[in-house]
Amino acid sequence: MMQEQHPPGKADWLPLRALWQSQRLRFVVIGLGNTLAGYLLFWGFYSLLVPTLPYTVVAVMTHVAAVTVSFVCQRVLVFRSQSRWWLEYLRFHLAHLGLFLMALGFLTLLVEKVGWHPLLAQAVVSAAIAASSYVVHTGFTFRQRRL
Repeated sequence: MMQEQHPPGKADWLPLRALWQSQRLRFVVIGLGNTLAGYLLFWGFYSLLVPTLPYTVVAVMTHVAAVTVSFVCQRVLVFRSQSRWWLEYLRFHLAHLGLFLMALGFLTLLVEKVGWHPLLAQAVVSAAIAASSYVVHTGFTFRQRRL
């Protein structure tokens, strides 16, 4: 006997919805998307602008574009923040400036000293920075004030 097919309803999505309640999982999923988008921006800018501009300038351009997109995604989808957006935006940029300076140092080290291609070095550096940014954003950027 054939079972009757029914259109997907709300009950079908409950396990996924419950899983999505985990802030860490949301951070990983959104972070992977942001990291991939940032890397693709770097790849695109690199492909278009090098050798006209050095890869480090391309990295700076990519950083500015990627951080703004990342902020919106992190604020809305991951941390679901209701705090003052402009204050969090400033903290987000400050946090990412520190992370970016570390990334730029490692990128330069891997390219200039180790001899890696900039696209490979950027992929490795992006993954490392993405992993450490959860701690920074949880404890600094989107921290909840305790009364």
